[in-house]
Amino acid sequence: MSTDDRRKRRTQRQLVEALFTLIQEKDYADLTVQEIAERADVGRATFYMHYRDKDALLDDAVMVEYRQMADTLGMSRDDPTRPVPARLLFEYVSRRASIFRLLVGGLGQTRVYFRTREVLTQFVMIQLRFHRAETDDMPLEWVALHIAGSLLTLLHGWLEAGMPHPPEVMEHYYRRLVGDGVRAVLGIPDGERGIL
Repeated sequence: MSTDDRRKRRTQRQLVEALFTLIQEKDYADLTVQEIAERADVGRATFYMHYRDKDALLDDAVMVEYRQMADTLGMSRDDPTRPVPARLLFEYVSRRASIFRLLVGGLGQTRVYFRTREVLTQFVMIQLRFHRAETDDMPLEWVALHIAGSLLTLLHGWLEAGMPHPPEVMEHYYRRLVGDGVRAVLGIPDGERGIL
């Protein structure tokens, strides 16, 4: 990796960290590029060398987090080699709780929440394709949206309550509330696990 590439990645990481820090302090809609640049200790012109606006930075920040999650959970967007157990997802979120409170909180951060839901829906679609799931009367996109929305609600409640239950218990709750019904609708055998 060249020095320029390392410098670019370092600057982008600074901007992402600055954005996540500022979102904890004030509503995303009220943030300015100037505030983000100042918090990242870069000039405004440097910000615009990397991102067209704060929405582009947000999109990148959310994607960076979910790519890291996918890598950590051992799944690939292009070639999923195994289903991802829901427990691993809850374990990952528990380790990155401060970031996920921002991503799934939704309160006052509408764009953050909807971007997170969109990315999580794509993540679920990968799992549905892995299971070769299909339904005659319902598009898989709607199934994925239902799973992602339910999962976001459960994650939000768990994080807001201070994660009172370990990931294994949350996996059990998730399976009972969401997974069992979705597997029945899609005809996925009970023995096959993963996020479903």
